[in-house]
Amino acid sequence: MKNNVIALVTQINDVKELNNLLKDASDFAGTLSTTFELGKNVYLFYKRKNFEAFTIELFKKLHSNESDANIDSEQLNKYFNNSTNLEHMSQIIDTSLHSHSIKCSAILGHYAGGLLSQRILLEYKDTIVVNALKIMNDRDLNNFIKLFKFVKSRPDLMEKHNKQQLRTHDIQTDLAELNIPIFELELTIEKLKSVQGIGYDIGGWGSVGNAWGTFKFNENSDYLFKLISKFEDIVCLP
Repeated sequence: MKNNVIALVTQINDVKELNNLLKDASDFAGTLSTTFELGKNVYLFYKRKNFEAFTIELFKKLHSNESDANIDSEQLNKYFNNSTNLEHMSQIIDTSLHSHSIKCSAILGHYAGGLLSQRILLEYKDTIVVNALKIMNDRDLNNFIKLFKFVKSRPDLMEKHNKQQLRTHDIQTDLAELNIPIFELELTIEKLKSVQGIGYDIGGWGSVGNAWGTFKFNENSDYLFKLISKFEDIVCLP
């Protein structure tokens, strides 16, 4: 597995033309499918498009001005000698194939490139981000980024309700300006709460805790927003 991951990153880092890379990406996806017993499923059109989106953004990030242009196999070997780094990168690649959104696969490619180009020390919140990007669809991406920006721009909402968290039921009038159906927004919130991408209060006297539609942004939410917002122009719907 380590050799496969290093081969993928080296191949993308060494290639000079993006167009020449895409056929190789599909070939590598075929190799990966054998490893994970995905078989012919990886060749389904949607899976190929997911992996293509991942590969394009990984290529762009590895070749950006902010990246270390001297990533070589020795550095990658050293980075992936850490089993946590290897497992996490393998998870990212697997998630890019199985995400519910091609946009999420593209974001994962950008994210993976950032980790590799800077050899970033992984934190627990990195696992949270990958899990969140696996389960979100295009509308979830739109809903999350719009809700996050809205709440951060309205600190009065917490003060108005004298709470440490918010509940969609209590702020429906305020949320109307997002032009997102409340139930759909609640589904996005609950989906992200299930992987700790969004938090909630501890409950107890005077608190609804983890009731339907309650939410509280935390450091995981901030980290997820920071990553997704780089793609805001293609993520947000009219």
